[in-house]
This record gives sequence, structure tokens and C-alpha cells, in this order.
Amino acid sequence: MIFEDLTMKLFTLVAVALLPFSLARAAGEEPAFRELKSVAVSGAEFAARVHYDPPSTALVNKPYKRDDVNWTRVLSTPIDRKNPQPYEIHYTEGMSGDPMFRIVKAGASRAAGELAGIELFLPGNGSAYVSGHTNSLFDHRRKFELKDDKLVEVKQAFSYVGLASKALRSITIHADKKLSQPVAIIPAGGALTVVLNEGEHYLIKTPFGLLGWIRYSTSAQQADLIEGLYFKGD
Repeated sequence: MIFEDLTMKLFTLVAVALLPFSLARAAGEEPAFRELKSVAVSGAEFAARVHYDPPSTALVNKPYKRDDVNWTRVLSTPIDRKNPQPYEIHYTEGMSGDPMFRIVKAGASRAAGELAGIELFLPGNGSAYVSGHTNSLFDHRRKFELKDDKLVEVKQAFSYVGLASKALRSITIHADKKLSQPVAIIPAGGALTVVLNEGEHYLIKTPFGLLGWIRYSTSAQQADLIEGLYFKGD
């Protein structure tokens, strides 16, 4: 029994120690991405970029206007290198600074997907990956799979945040999402890391390494609880 308890504690410690590495992989830092080339979107006010598979991509990167909205046709590339069908990648920031990639099958009028974000990754494996702090409270990383000419979002266990920051006011973190079991209090100005997100719940790590949940939701475009955690968008 003692051996089993020690084994379980050791397993938990190893799992927590490896969390940053597993989260980095989940965030899209996959080995295949290192082979991609990158292009800065022409005419973008944000630092928008598209990362693409070089052998099968035709770069365009030309701004144009549609319905008085500025767009850029960035490139044309297959989403899945096993299928040579090209998809055109268009980018816009809309009328009020809402960065978004529109992915359209060549020759089609309807988009396969419209993905809010600032960076788009197209490794040619049948999926599109997008990231960016836009219409969200943090830099949201998402994956979409191409199914029947539609980009369908892949459900994640959690959303990775990875925000090293500080508390703007005192925060109590809890062992449970019902917020009934306090773990630690982080004072105003205290360092912390926002590790994960699930709905209105955020997993917070203290400098010592304690983990606990908070509940937070806001439409304010200025941080009032944790520096860097605020709604950016309309």
C-alpha cells in the first residue's frame, strides 16, 4: 500500500513536471512546422503571417478591395499534399481590426473556413492551425481538419494559454472548479502563469509551482484581474 502511494505521488510529480513540454507540443510546436516557410501578409496592420509548405505553394501576397474592405490574397496551396486541389488563402482585418483568414477552394464561391487569428499554419497534412489574440481573452491556438471541403475545428481537452504575467489584484486559486477548496492566494502584483483555459475557468500556476483554478469572464478591453488577460475584439 505504501509502495502504491509512493508510485502514485511520483507519477503525479512527473506529470506536472512534463506539463510545459506537453502543452508546447499541443500548442502546435510540432516537428513538421519547422519545415514551413513564412510570409508576412502584405498590407496588414497586425503582424499577420502565413506559414506554408514550400513545394506546393504559389505565393501571391497582393492587397485588393472587396465591398470597401481591405483584403490580401496571400497564397494558393493544397491543404493536404496528398490531394493537389489548391485552396486560396485570403486575409482581412475587416472594418474594425478583426484579423481573419478566409480559406477558399480554388474556383469555389463559398469559403471552406473563416478562421479568426493572426498566424496561420498550413503544413500540408490536411489540417490548418491558427493562433492569435483576437475576439478572445488570450492568444487562442486552434486546429481545423479539412472534411468534405469544410474546415472543422478539432475539439481540445483544454485551450493552452501559457501567459507569464502578474495579478492586478489579489487572486485565490482553488483545487476544484466549484472554487470550494482554496490552494493559495496570489497578492496584487504577484507573479503567476496562466496555464490552461476551459470555458470561464483558468488554471493558474504560482511561482512555487502550485496549481489551482479561477473563474473569470469579461468583455472589457482592458485587463483588470491578470495583466494581458482581456477581451481583444468587438
